[in-house]
Amino acid sequence: QEGFASQEGFASQEGNSARLAFQFVVTLKQEQYEALFPEDVRPWILNVGPQPLESVPALYRACDALFMPTLLECFSASYVEAMAMKRPVITTDLGFARSVCGEAALYFEPLRAEDALEKIRRLKREGDLRDRLIQEGIKRLKMFPGPEVRARELLNICASMVGMKTARVGVKR
Repeated sequence: QEGFASQEGFASQEGNSARLAFQFVVTLKQEQYEALFPEDVRPWILNVGPQPLESVPALYRACDALFMPTLLECFSASYVEAMAMKRPVITTDLGFARSVCGEAALYFEPLRAEDALEKIRRLKREGDLRDRLIQEGIKRLKMFPGPEVRARELLNICASMVGMKTARVGVKR
């Protein structure tokens, strides 16, 4: 479950709670949302439901940051998407996250909600930190191969599995 700290939430929740001055936006099916989040925390969690791919850029633009409290060691396009949309990333301090984000993320200790909250508040307070993370994200994006290179690499892997020479496999334009 990935969430976003929403600009609207920063404004709308300010007067409602001393604990939270922001809102998370999640993209869950309604039944998942209801199962995961008790009613007392729902004022701070806006569920927009699953989004079609073409809506994702608008969703990123409507939010201030990507908040990714993951513990799974797998690749997520969310980090790269956030960087491409010029949004800072706040995520768990785990090796897989650092390998993708490098200096382009603000990290918190896994399973420490207080640390995550402090990082969110810090990002909100420190405009220069936000700007630095965005700039680092733009730099980091240049390290990832584009779609043609990825396709060529995939074709080369397939070719090597069937004993073909990789030099003969290319991408048709």
